[in-house]
Amino acid sequence: MVLPIYFLLWRINMYNNSSFIGSIGEAVAIAEFTKRGIPVSKPITDNLPYDLIIDVNNILYKVQCKTTKNVRNGMMQFHIDRTNGFTGDHSTYDINEIDYYFLYCIENCYCGLISLKEVYGQKCVNIRLIKPLNNQFNSVRFYTTYSIDNQLPLLQNIKIHPFYFLSL
Repeated sequence: MVLPIYFLLWRINMYNNSSFIGSIGEAVAIAEFTKRGIPVSKPITDNLPYDLIIDVNNILYKVQCKTTKNVRNGMMQFHIDRTNGFTGDHSTYDINEIDYYFLYCIENCYCGLISLKEVYGQKCVNIRLIKPLNNQFNSVRFYTTYSIDNQLPLLQNIKIHPFYFLSL
């Protein structure tokens, strides 16, 4: 049996470092896209709003990686905002800064993908593993819908209208 990486890092202080946790998510994202045959580029500097660029059918998408350590109450909670290192202020990403979030949960090795357009303006995204106890299903995001294997085919089938680039 292979243990998830969080078991191996349990006693290491780095596990509580948010930058280290983010690095785990980025490494997993690169591996997951690469093993599916999707070319990945990583910016040289850290001052850009995106972590990776993926090339799907010759269309480039800016991807921001978000990682959570564990599952609580049957759901994974991903904080999809960003924090200003100087002021501590939180802000959301703008529509021209990124295209997708890659979501990774260390506890269960979940890999997901969600469009910024779907969660625009939100600071947090909850992905459910089990149905809600109150049986409410409106606006509930289930893990199967947003898994990387269910979302990538949607990206690969996107057709760009030939006049799209003329309107830019």
